[in-house]
Amino acid sequence: MTAAVFDTPRHGQRRSGRSAYCGMNVVVTYKGKSVTLRVVDASPATPKNGLELTPGAFSALASRDGGGIKVTWHFTK
Repeated sequence: MTAAVFDTPRHGQRRSGRSAYCGMNVVVTYKGKSVTLRVVDASPATPKNGLELTPGAFSALASRDGGGIKVTWHFTK
């Protein structure tokens, strides 16, 4: 599943506008559910240390009816 967008303040942005971490994988966990996602972009609107998930990735972790969720995440291969 391709889905993660990193916050620009923490993870930087290349001159191309994309995150320096594009192409890397992260494991995102919420309430015992985890998904592995590929970083595809950077977003200046994403809160510090935050990730923006695609609707499909978000739905794999929680209901989209409740708004934002606080997840944990880490890089993986």
